Amino acid sequence: MAGSGAIVKLALVGHRGVGKSHLLKRVENYLSDIPDIAFLSLDQEIERRTGKRIVDIFSTQGEAFFRSLENKVFTELSSEFKNLVLDVGAGFEGSFPEDFKTLWVKRAIDSSQSQFLNRPQLDGSLVMDTERFLKREKRYKSLCDVELELLEHTQSSCASEKKYFRYLFGIEKLSKEKSSWFVTLFESHKNFEFLNSLSGCGFELRDDLLTQESIKKILRKSFPFIISHRNKEYISETQKLIKENILWDWPLEWGKSEAPIHSLHQRKDSLVETLKVLDSIDGVIKLAIPILDFKELQTAYQWYKEDPEKRVFLPSSEEGRWKWFRLLTGHQMKFSYLRESCGSSLDQPTLLEVLRYEPNNKLWSGILGAPVKHSLTPSTHEKYFKEKKANVLHVDLKEHEWESGISFLKELGLRWAAVTSPLKLKAFSLVKENQGKKEDLKSTNTLIFKDRWLGTNTDIDGLAKLALNLKDQSVVVWGGGGTLDVIKKFFPQAVFYSSRTGEPRGSSVNGSPHSIIWAVGRESFLKEGVLPPKKWSPEQVVDLNYTQDSPGISCAYNYGCQYHSGLDMFLEQARKQQEFWDSYGI
Repeated sequence: MAGSGAIVKLALVGHRGVGKSHLLKRVENYLSDIPDIAFLSLDQEIERRTGKRIVDIFSTQGEAFFRSLENKVFTELSSEFKNLVLDVGAGFEGSFPEDFKTLWVKRAIDSSQSQFLNRPQLDGSLVMDTERFLKREKRYKSLCDVELELLEHTQSSCASEKKYFRYLFGIEKLSKEKSSWFVTLFESHKNFEFLNSLSGCGFELRDDLLTQESIKKILRKSFPFIISHRNKEYISETQKLIKENILWDWPLEWGKSEAPIHSLHQRKDSLVETLKVLDSIDGVIKLAIPILDFKELQTAYQWYKEDPEKRVFLPSSEEGRWKWFRLLTGHQMKFSYLRESCGSSLDQPTLLEVLRYEPNNKLWSGILGAPVKHSLTPSTHEKYFKEKKANVLHVDLKEHEWESGISFLKELGLRWAAVTSPLKLKAFSLVKENQGKKEDLKSTNTLIFKDRWLGTNTDIDGLAKLALNLKDQSVVVWGGGGTLDVIKKFFPQAVFYSSRTGEPRGSSVNGSPHSIIWAVGRESFLKEGVLPPKKWSPEQVVDLNYTQDSPGISCAYNYGCQYHSGLDMFLEQARKQQEFWDSYGI
């Protein structure tokens, strides 16, 4: 067995609820062949050794006492085990011995607004104050050797994660494969050689992100490099570092040069006028400008396809909405960029996303909507579509882009789709003649292309499961928006209230309802939403959302009642989506 003598000391750090506990269980599967190795949670070990619950220690003896105890137990564990993978918890303030690697476990939706009803409250608040959140982020950054951004709702072991952890400790042999992917290096990158061994990637060395000394040191390694001029003060110094076999990149904003790669990062008001700037350029052209919508995305992609040997198209945006496109087309380009941490652009796919993506799959599935980065659809359907030799992507598609967007996505190979609000009505208009008995709902959340677009609504299957649990109960629906017609179908006894005004949409409830169905998303609620009346005393809040920052959690917390996430409902409608897709046999 390669690397069987490896010493494994790994600490998992990251915010509350990020998924460290689930990851710990998966890592146990990946590294179980290492002799004398333990996979432990520091919190669980504290409870086992003291016989007390963490919440009780917090409430009776305070956070300072707990942090001291936490450090003591960590020191004991680190000396007791030769090989150890340890989830140290979110607020651990101790130091790590030199033989430990520290992994910052992240998610794209990490937020100080995440809420946890079953964990110790910090400063008596359900959410963490922003200052504490940012302080922890800064600490994680300073501590970590590597950062790993997880996909949402990853529950089961997967080949790409296993490869990641076995390469991290040299348990598997180094990869000899090369790829078209590059990582932009920062001074904070401590283990960049590991990235090459894992993915075969090369490295971009920018003279505005790295010192000249750092660039010189890195160039001693035998990896694929692109040296990028980005700081006018260092033009001559950077040019001296370029050897015969090293590619280098010159920004067109500075004019033309003899560089093998010219890149453009700023655009004119018109995309057409921007592309005209590139007509007279020799060599490889990297177009990495902000792209405003799907029409521009399609236009620029057509520009790339006209000469793919000399053109590279890397769309950018403030919010990272084109990451799916870069992942989908990255293997076509002469080179593209992935990120191991924050990277130089949020549109760059993460290392784990690139490892999971199968470039030989020509057809793919997507979750369509805005926003969608929180969606569990890709991880929920990953195994299903892997058997169909198809990838699953988050596609940020806005309502006004639907017509041009759905056509372009089909051209790129989209054949299956889950659709979120507010696109469900648009999707219904696309397939209304084929929706069958569910046509009266005027809402479609599931699509498949087979000669034409076909669709159905599986939200009703999730709601049907929920309705069984709330039968004959007094129910108030708070919000609902575009899903009101569907909700009314299953809860004829419910009283409906506007989450925007707090007023009933007809008759009002007498007294207090037994259950509140929370049917408004976070963004809509924060924009113009109000909480239900304080005088009510419901026994439960049933949330149609499943995100950890849903205001429905705050609603249940304020009432001191039970809270039920929309996760079970989501999983039921996802199961029905697979049944629908299977019925067409693609």
